[in-house]
Amino acid sequence: MRSTSWAASASSTARETLYYAADALAWLPAQATDAISYSTRAVDAFSNRNDPAWAFGDQAGAHTNLAIARLADRDIEGAEEALAPVLDLPPEQRINGVVQSAQRVQAAIVRAGLAQDAAELIEAIEDFTRTPLKAITR
Repeated sequence: MRSTSWAASASSTARETLYYAADALAWLPAQATDAISYSTRAVDAFSNRNDPAWAFGDQAGAHTNLAIARLADRDIEGAEEALAPVLDLPPEQRINGVVQSAQRVQAAIVRAGLAQDAAELIEAIEDFTRTPLKAITR
């Protein structure tokens, strides 16, 4: 099996390191460039669904970190692109950690002063986080 980059075939420890670095840097607006770099690598590292260590929650977290990093760089379109795979998750995968990560993106929009320009993204996040219980099959 071929991977698209070194990160896609990275060890579990390397993936976790990228993920945690991206998560920490995403909250430091002055580090937006590094945050985007680490977050992009983390998204790539968690892209291989055939990897036994793959988890949709980790992949979603990597995508939300990238969205937050792009918002720190005032890139709303890039944040929308990064968050799209998360917002496309089926209701049964909208676990608490994933929902909270999406809500962190919404908070980052507000904190960056981009709420008016990112109104559609905020609405999409709100729709995602209020999936009715009846939409979840048992």
